[in-house]
Amino acid sequence: MAGSPPVSRLDWPLTVDPRKWDEFTRHTLVGGDLTPDKDVNKHATKSPKDTYKREPSQFDHWVYPPGTSKVEMVAEPGRYHLFVAGVCPWASGTRATLATLQLEGVIGMDIADGQSSKGWVYLSGVTCKSFPDRKPFFLHEVYTASEAECTTRITVPVLWDTKLNKVVSNDSWAIMKMLAVSFRPLSPSGGESRDLYPLPLAEAIETEHKALYQALLNNVYRAGVTLTYKNVAGHAAASEEVYETLAALDTKLQHEPFLINKQFTLLDIRVAMTVLRYDAAYYDAFALRGAGHILTDGQSAFPAVRDWVRAVYTIVRTTVDWPSFSQYFRWTVGHDSAAPLPDLAVIKADVEKVPTQHRTGALLIHHL
Repeated sequence: MAGSPPVSRLDWPLTVDPRKWDEFTRHTLVGGDLTPDKDVNKHATKSPKDTYKREPSQFDHWVYPPGTSKVEMVAEPGRYHLFVAGVCPWASGTRATLATLQLEGVIGMDIADGQSSKGWVYLSGVTCKSFPDRKPFFLHEVYTASEAECTTRITVPVLWDTKLNKVVSNDSWAIMKMLAVSFRPLSPSGGESRDLYPLPLAEAIETEHKALYQALLNNVYRAGVTLTYKNVAGHAAASEEVYETLAALDTKLQHEPFLINKQFTLLDIRVAMTVLRYDAAYYDAFALRGAGHILTDGQSAFPAVRDWVRAVYTIVRTTVDWPSFSQYFRWTVGHDSAAPLPDLAVIKADVEKVPTQHRTGALLIHHL
């Protein structure tokens, strides 16, 4: 298992240093075959003029609410399975949504131990009934089981249909919305459960999500991956846009408890997953040091963003896999390989501090 984590994620301390693990070469699927990824690798052979461009998700089926007729996929208990990884903010957003809606008994889930030269690996196998007795298990097997000759990046999250034996979607935002809309009636609280994607706010959520995706969520990766191409100007441009977006968010959150209409929504979960990784990974691994820290007490350049993250964290904390954040340092080049990694214990303790009253009060109003 070239480049696999040496032990299960369950055995990692906060001080884990994945730089000491065997190096891996990221792979993608081309016609169903594992092929080295030319775009996202520590030693990517790209021109210094190149900029990272994320490929669109390749699987885009949709699961409809219970009782919907004449559609291929309908939400029902035990039929669907979610594959995620703790280090990935996109996958962690789906995991946090699942937990927030108390859907753990409705949809199965497996959490990867990390990357390997065969893609995401689950060292002890998976609980998904479609893939029994495979140890270790590699996520690319899910993709090729759905479409034998598929061409796609091997990404998490993946929502899998065990009835049709096919990938529903590998689009993280689409999966979050399916959980919030189609699967919400299956929550133990049914229609009284948390409405994370209220129809009257859908347009506002989508508009704000599009802007934040481009300027922050994907842009931190554009900065970090472009740096592996030795594209200094491209890294600087992406970084500056990240800083400007954080400053604008901080101004907004000084006056509002959450991102949309004073209400906690999917967008808060989505954006918080990126911000939670900023001090622990992006600041050093992606060399996003130009505007200061976010989460560290006494050093935060964005105190309103920090306070907002603390409020969101009170809801999603059980789904945040802190030791996994250090895996960014396996493949990025923004941090001196001999320098110590960020102190996750300090960052975690700062995030766990009590948020201000106007945010906790807003959570109570919305029954969170």
